[in-house]
Amino acid sequence: MHSQREITEQLHCYHCGDACSDNSIARDDKSFCCHGCMMVYEILQQHALCDYYSFNENPGTSQRVAVRKEKFAFLEDVQVQQQLISFRDEEQIRVSLYLPQIHCSSCLYLLENLHRLDKKVISGRVNFERKEIDLVLSNESTSLRQAAELLTSVGYEPYISLSDLDSRKPKEERLPARRRGFLFR
Repeated sequence: MHSQREITEQLHCYHCGDACSDNSIARDDKSFCCHGCMMVYEILQQHALCDYYSFNENPGTSQRVAVRKEKFAFLEDVQVQQQLISFRDEEQIRVSLYLPQIHCSSCLYLLENLHRLDKKVISGRVNFERKEIDLVLSNESTSLRQAAELLTSVGYEPYISLSDLDSRKPKEERLPARRRGFLFR
C-alpha cells in the first residue's frame, strides 16, 4: 500500500507539469501545484479555450510566483507608451511585446486567441522565433498596462526593458546629433 506522501509525489500539475506538493489543489479531477496554475486553467475553461492542453501535455508555465500588483504601472506613462506603440489611431493600438515563455504550439494557440479572453484585444499574431506577440488593441477601451496584465494572468508576462527601447528607434534617431546634420558649438 502506498503512503499518502508517495501518492502526492506522483501528482503533477495539469497546467505546468511541475510536481505537486502535499498541499496541491484539485479541480475538475485535475491537480494543480498552485492557485495561479488553477486560475489560468479556470480562465481557459471559462472561455472554452481548454484545447490549449490538447496540443502539448502540461504546456503552461508555473504560476507559483505572483506578479507585484503595480508592476506594470509604468505602462501608463505617455513617454513609455510612445516608445512601445508602433501605431495608434482613434480605433486601435499596435504593439509588439517580447514573451520569453513562448515555447510550444499551445502557446501559439492561446496567444493568438487572446481576443476570446478579452474583447479589448482585436488580434494577436505570434512570431515564434523571436518570441514576440504583435497585438492590436482597441484604443478606446484598453491600455498597455491592461494588455500586459492580461498576458501575465495567463502565464506570459511580457519582458519590457526600458533600456532596450532605444534599440527599437529608427537608426536615424539613434545617431548623435552631429551625424544627423546638427552641429553643436
